[in-house]
Amino acid sequence: MNRVGRHRFLLFISCVFGAGLAACKQTEPVTARAPAGGTRPAARSPDASPAPDGGKAGSEVAADPSSTLEKLVVFITQRSRFPLALADADERLRFLGPIRREEHPAGDLPAMLTLFWERTPGLRFQIEYQRDETGAWKFHTAGFDLADPSGIAAPAYKRLYKMIRGRLGTPAWTEPQQGRLATVGWKLRHRVELVLSEEVGSPPTGGPSTDYISISISEPEGEPD
Repeated sequence: MNRVGRHRFLLFISCVFGAGLAACKQTEPVTARAPAGGTRPAARSPDASPAPDGGKAGSEVAADPSSTLEKLVVFITQRSRFPLALADADERLRFLGPIRREEHPAGDLPAMLTLFWERTPGLRFQIEYQRDETGAWKFHTAGFDLADPSGIAAPAYKRLYKMIRGRLGTPAWTEPQQGRLATVGWKLRHRVELVLSEEVGSPPTGGPSTDYISISISEPEGEPD
């Protein structure tokens, strides 16, 4: 019996007595194949797929308020985003996580559809659409409000101003406010502007009256003096 034959014989004996059963199976070539009539492996959950800006989607992003704020600023300062078509809204806003919708029927005011996302306490983002003359939903306004638990708006205002200016450059206009931080605006496209301001009162996120920061994106109703 040559050396190869002795090796196979000894391996066979060890398998018969069970001591080397595992080793025996490891020596067998394994070919991965799906069982006949079986299903393919499940695809990744949509929640685990990359967000449009390369970040993680859904609750993984929302778990970090600072990261969410930075991604939100990146989103609202991309001039090509606005006016945002309703058909694109779900995909564009996917990085925030689940977006809620509320539709208000026509009455004394035009019918309106609101998409909103909020992270309590103090951060809310919403987009509003109105029916046009053809009955289609047309972008009306977008914005978010940020309220600091301290009730002091200046630090958040300065941070947002720096972040937005770093992406859009020097503001197109500045309007001083009596007893408040100045309101500033940047041009986006198609007459749409992004406006940063300090507001006083109860923010849309609720709670007591306080100073908070508001960013709105819309076509201007009138140019500041």
